[in-house]
Amino acid sequence: MTNPEAETPATVESTELESTELESAVLDTTEQRVTIQRSARYPRLMLAGAIVGLIVGGILTLLFPVGKDYTLGQILGFMALVSATIGLALGALLALILDRAVRNRRGEGIALHTTTRVSDGDN
Repeated sequence: MTNPEAETPATVESTELESTELESAVLDTTEQRVTIQRSARYPRLMLAGAIVGLIVGGILTLLFPVGKDYTLGQILGFMALVSATIGLALGALLALILDRAVRNRRGEGIALHTTTRVSDGDN
């Protein structure tokens, strides 16, 4: 059996102000309906594409025989450069496609705007 207190989210309490001071400092709280829209995370998808490209380039380098003109390190470096660039571009393309796909999914939420003013006791 689980503890019901452990399942409730923890609340953040102000360490600088007492709760009565904080309640008297709140001047205005308003609610506003907002539209929530998801979007793809471009840098993460591009980085993931570049990493996958590096891995594929390394595997391809090791699968084919090494010629007499170039060393394994030179071939690996060139393949890493080319495959990471291709992976980066494919990751960006995937991000664009995912962004278009999730753009139509919108939700609504309520944003709370709280105006507070804390006096230091001199006023």
